[in-house]
Amino acid sequence: MFQRKSLMFALLLASSLVTLAACGGMNPSEETQTTERNEASLSTSAIPSWFRHIPLDWGCDQTLKGRFVGRDSAHLYSFPGKVGYRYTFSFKGTHPAAHGAAIAVYDSQSGKRVALQFASRNNSVSLQYTAAQSIKYLVGVFSIFPYTTGNYTLSAKCELTKYCVEYETTDDQGNPYNNFYAINVNSYAEGKKHLAIVKYFINEAISNGSCASQGTMCPLLYAPVCTDSPTAQTEYGNVCAFKVHIRQTAGDAGQHKGHWDKGQCSAEGKFCGGIAGIQCPDGFTCVLDGNYPDAGGKCTKITCDPKKEWNRNYVTTDKNQCALIRYTCPTNTTHFSNDCGCGCEQAASCPEYFNCMPGPGATPCDTNALLAKCPYSKIAW
Repeated sequence: MFQRKSLMFALLLASSLVTLAACGGMNPSEETQTTERNEASLSTSAIPSWFRHIPLDWGCDQTLKGRFVGRDSAHLYSFPGKVGYRYTFSFKGTHPAAHGAAIAVYDSQSGKRVALQFASRNNSVSLQYTAAQSIKYLVGVFSIFPYTTGNYTLSAKCELTKYCVEYETTDDQGNPYNNFYAINVNSYAEGKKHLAIVKYFINEAISNGSCASQGTMCPLLYAPVCTDSPTAQTEYGNVCAFKVHIRQTAGDAGQHKGHWDKGQCSAEGKFCGGIAGIQCPDGFTCVLDGNYPDAGGKCTKITCDPKKEWNRNYVTTDKNQCALIRYTCPTNTTHFSNDCGCGCEQAASCPEYFNCMPGPGATPCDTNALLAKCPYSKIAW
């Protein structure tokens, strides 16, 4: 009887060893070596060589399903990241909790790790990462203890952290100044508050993502404009291309603005006037060679523009009339004259807008006193 039981035990043990080997069992030295391998993956900043890349389409609010099988317990997935978004990656496995779980995010361009989160005694883990660049990232998931088997899910949630506010300013009558602004803000509400302070604007938009991540495509139609950015007398094929430059210069966290005039920058010295009455582009004036009705002349760049000079009140925009008329300027303003005409201007220290917006700790504005000191400024309510 004893011999029969011993034989049955030996057969059972042998069967168990065969089953263990078939399921990916390993000897002590192999276990130590591979455990060290996965520990190294927690300390290295580069993508470990034992990750297996799995080419699947994956993005926001999507969940992947995968499976670890023995040695194949470290997978890598591509993910399209965009500046202005915060991502939450969540992993949940069915393998033994004691085998642990980890998520790592890598920059696909440099191969360096940018984020890591792991649980040494759990088969689920989550990680949050705010994109530093609008590039493809690689998201790796693995069990800390190798040679594990089990199904898993990997999901991605996306949350906006940047918005781009853009607009063109006008005077209080709605006449455009041809000024374009692009500003990064942290919420839609912050964007609305900014526009409320500006008050006079057209073509406004509050778009998801940072200004640098907005569209860069423009129509092929050539309608040249002359601008002041990045330097004076910079020419673009159309207004759209100029706005793309402003957005890109504002980047992911800053702001930028610029002014444009219709037409080519090379209008200086070109023929104007004549029988056809040829006009100069915005920002240029036609200096005639004579006084007769069909006299010709040349375009000369002007350094003033009544539409943009909110701090001035032009009495006339005909500089030849300035010597013939008399006018009195209001209190706290002074006389001025230039190539565009003459009138009254307020002190350079006066802002375009007085911010009287309500808010925590705000003190009510004395609007009468403010406008008495700066009569051409405006009040933002």
